[in-house]
Amino acid sequence: MKNKISINDTNYYLLEEKDGYLLIDAGWVGKYSKFKESLSELNIKVDSIKHIFLTHHHHDHAALIQDIREESRCKLILHETQINFLKKGITRIENTKQYNIYLKLLDKAISPFIHYSYKPIILNESDIIVTIDNYDIYDHTGIKGKIIHTPGHSNDSISLLLENGNAFVGDAAMNILKLFGHKYRPIEAEDYNEVYNSWGKLIQYGAKKIFPSHGNSFCVEQLKEILKTI
Repeated sequence: MKNKISINDTNYYLLEEKDGYLLIDAGWVGKYSKFKESLSELNIKVDSIKHIFLTHHHHDHAALIQDIREESRCKLILHETQINFLKKGITRIENTKQYNIYLKLLDKAISPFIHYSYKPIILNESDIIVTIDNYDIYDHTGIKGKIIHTPGHSNDSISLLLENGNAFVGDAAMNILKLFGHKYRPIEAEDYNEVYNSWGKLIQYGAKKIFPSHGNSFCVEQLKEILKTI
């Protein structure tokens, strides 16, 4: 995708909207300078970001949001279940489990080097708090798309499904480390059955191409094939 930033193998997407850009996620503690450098390479200014769509509260998706808002005064689009985590600047990991033993060992090796806590996010009255499924964002952004609740990786996970079938899913699906056997599943999740249910929902609503936060985009047919085996 043309307007994409990647930091520490995490993708952040920029969609053109009526007055600037909608940014999908912005994370990793201490990477704000890197974020701005990457934004500059796309000839996009921080203050042209008008909305940030947050797929879920984890540090690699939310850690830079407060920094961006202090410079751009953009509005945050979020699900109501994310609020308590964002206000505290925490990543809930106690209910998370890895897909298999290999990924569990990998997580154990790298977790001591990750900053799970981040700068708390200050919400305001202009932020858009989503409480229902299949929420239309057109009136807010001019983008023809709907917000779908897609729990599994985390209970607060949401996806943005555009009218053309492009689905920005956060960590509801991944396209990395496939040699570890999980294929397009997230490498860790709170509930894998919920992950599969969320895939089914995206398919039902017309998703055609999946844009994950980790790895390259791929056709939704890959998810359909996995669901056939479950």
